[in-house]
Amino acid sequence: MGTLFKKRFRRPNGTMYEAKTWSCKFYVNGKQITRKTGEESQARARRKMNAWEANPQDAPNPVRDRLTFDQMAKDYVHDYTLNERKSLCAALDYLKRLTPTFTGMRAKAIRTPLIRAYIVKQKAAGYANATINRDMAALHRMFTLAFQTEKLLEMPYIPRLKETNVRKGFFPTEDHQTLQAAAPRWLALMSECAFRYGWRKGELLNLKRSQIDWVDRMIRLDVGETKNDDGRSVYMDDSLYKMMGDWEQDTKALEVEKGIEIVYVFHRNGRRIKDFRRLWRNVCEKTEGGYHLFHDYRRTAVKNMDDAGVPRPVARMISGHKTNAIFDRYSIVERGRMIEASKRSEVWRESQGRKQIEGQVIDITPGKTETKAEHDPQRVGSNT
Repeated sequence: MGTLFKKRFRRPNGTMYEAKTWSCKFYVNGKQITRKTGEESQARARRKMNAWEANPQDAPNPVRDRLTFDQMAKDYVHDYTLNERKSLCAALDYLKRLTPTFTGMRAKAIRTPLIRAYIVKQKAAGYANATINRDMAALHRMFTLAFQTEKLLEMPYIPRLKETNVRKGFFPTEDHQTLQAAAPRWLALMSECAFRYGWRKGELLNLKRSQIDWVDRMIRLDVGETKNDDGRSVYMDDSLYKMMGDWEQDTKALEVEKGIEIVYVFHRNGRRIKDFRRLWRNVCEKTEGGYHLFHDYRRTAVKNMDDAGVPRPVARMISGHKTNAIFDRYSIVERGRMIEASKRSEVWRESQGRKQIEGQVIDITPGKTETKAEHDPQRVGSNT
């Protein structure tokens, strides 16, 4: 239940006076809200207060009324920067798509019907459901930040679309071997690590030489350098240890030759590699399977480890997956289990040489088509 009151003010000479209009205070989700009604009549002021208490979004709010999409977008970017999120570039892409539609608009004017209209427009423009959902997630985050900082009392419902374009590609061993032969040495070595361990492209590009323990044959990703911020380590077998060791020796020789310090494991003639999309596409075109995503290595490595009998918790530790969702999402099943299931099914089918069909027993053994009548003693006796 809200309360009406008139604000009191002090004049320069020290005397007090009351405002002519009524103000009110009421509570929304345990938070006290104070607003001016602008009414001199107590009855009209009470009706306004009761209406605002029932629908808080209708109450005047100087901060909310002035809040715009652009201000929320600024707070959104500030939040990403403050928390040092690695996906800031992706967040800026979301804003780039949202801004043409919502720029300059008041936050209170961005309601569900307008958001649905944006979704329809983006669908018509050919954007995938997943892309639109990322935009909606960004918009939802903007409203959440405004709500948390008490710039808004409520948030609009932001719909999401069903995503069916889950990537399911794998990197066949033959295509990987062809790519190894066609790629520059640094890319071949980097793709070999991805093929074995399923590490992300960014994790490999940011791998520093100091993170390799040549004594224990360990490659370590430090805490905070992975997507989920968890550190992990892998052991290099003989073949990979030799390839990495030869690359390290050549890197040291290049440092002496050029008089520079090379920090990162994978480099292009001493220079750090930030992007190689064009080179990757050209190399993939030389493989029999055509273009593959580099991320296909991630799914392939998990599948290969599962086929090799590596326990799933260990495989997840190597690849950096926190749950078994990767196995469920991509229907990864050990090849041995599939073969065993197929053989068991075949044995069962062979044991079902005779089956009941509409009251008749049919022998499906090749060359036999006997029916129940031919083996029914009562039927045979009645015919003699």
